[in-house]
Amino acid sequence: MILPYLMVRLWYRFRYLPLRIKSRLNGEIYFDKYEMGGAYHWGYYYEKADPFYTECVDTLCDLVRHNSRVLDIGCGDGLIANVLTEKNGCKVVGIDVHPLAVSFARKKNRNANEFYVKSVYDIDYQGVFDVIVAFEIFEHLRRPEVLLRKAIEALKETGTLLISTPLSNEKKPPSRHHVREYTKEEFLGYINELFQVLDDRVVRRPDGKSDCYICLCTRRQS
Repeated sequence: MILPYLMVRLWYRFRYLPLRIKSRLNGEIYFDKYEMGGAYHWGYYYEKADPFYTECVDTLCDLVRHNSRVLDIGCGDGLIANVLTEKNGCKVVGIDVHPLAVSFARKKNRNANEFYVKSVYDIDYQGVFDVIVAFEIFEHLRRPEVLLRKAIEALKETGTLLISTPLSNEKKPPSRHHVREYTKEEFLGYINELFQVLDDRVVRRPDGKSDCYICLCTRRQS
């Protein structure tokens, strides 16, 4: 059993080597959890019903208007897109830089949601979405302010941004997958440049690690 597992790990490592190199050149950190754990978010939500992750997803979904057209930036394996469709009747377009994650999203979503391999830096939508979701992606970006500018462009005039990040915690070292972790004040310093916060929630981790901070935002009026 060990040999086939190692062979699969090696195949994934070399298959996505160009993406790993590109991430390093961009000053970002390659996210290898999908090679390691597959479509693991689906297991957290539907099978294990992990209390912290389930509360994060359900809190986010509670803040999304029903039947919205949604752009999910950093959609990963498509779990959130699926829940938004099941619970809120949303039509979701998901983008993620990782081809394996997008492959999982396409296979596991049994609905009309669409998924594309695309970087946040390459978003080119103009005023077409009611809601943009950026769940736990901010901390992975070397230039997170680009995400906010792209969100403004892609949202309808009355659209909303739902964005979250794990709050930095002095009791634990930062995740090896994060470019940077933020305090609440640091995070809001970025958000308030272009958006105003309508509602915010903190989902507490029971193990004392990084809490999840979720903000519902609308574009700042000039």
